[in-house]
Amino acid sequence: MKESCLSGEIVSRVNKLKRLLEVNIKRKQFGKSNLVIRNLAFNIEKNKFTTIIGPNGCGKSTLLKAIIGLDQEYDGLIKLNGKEINSPAKECSIVFQEPRLMPWMSVNENISFGLEKNDKTIVYDLLELLELENFSDNFPHQLSGGMAQKVALARTLVNLPNLLLLDEPFGSLDAITRHKLQRKLLEIIEKENSTALLVTHDLDEAVYLSDEILVMSQRPARIIKKYAINLPKPRDRADKRFSDMVAKIYFDLEKDSILE
Repeated sequence: MKESCLSGEIVSRVNKLKRLLEVNIKRKQFGKSNLVIRNLAFNIEKNKFTTIIGPNGCGKSTLLKAIIGLDQEYDGLIKLNGKEINSPAKECSIVFQEPRLMPWMSVNENISFGLEKNDKTIVYDLLELLELENFSDNFPHQLSGGMAQKVALARTLVNLPNLLLLDEPFGSLDAITRHKLQRKLLEIIEKENSTALLVTHDLDEAVYLSDEILVMSQRPARIIKKYAINLPKPRDRADKRFSDMVAKIYFDLEKDSILE
């Protein structure tokens, strides 16, 4: 009995060491009556890619703002690497739905803005990895939508954050560009041993990128389903196992009226 308890304690400690992010929000509301989140809890392990999906307006972007430390008006606790987040967290970076580049700065200057080290090697590495090296002196108005979003991604990654947050970063792009950027994102995540948390409405994107998918309910939001995506990487959209997984999740969400 004693050995069993000791074994359980060891497993618990190992699991805790694996955790990068711990979220437990008991209550988040705007004003007196607009309850957005209630009893929402989940953990993310290091070097994992997790995606959150859910209906429009359920509070996904609100959740990301709380995780990065931009919104602390909630009842609960969020920890990154075991430390409570009670201010904007340098260990987190976020890519928004729009690039939000500074129009008076070149590509190189946008990526380098906020660089904490004088060594610009990482900037050149990201330019090469994202195939932007020939556009480093261009300005945002000279870039396509896909290229601008690449610059935004590079700017987010330049300080090698422990946790990369992605708020529907590819939603406005055409399918071909979106698929290219998804592949590039996975290359970077693997190369840098990063951890990512994505918010999206695109089930195909979620299955292609993720190790785990979490489903949020309607407001007041909580996590109501989890899917482990154990398909081999790199994933092939033409693989029947891939399409079957997308169809299964879609069927589950439609059956439970989550897509409404």
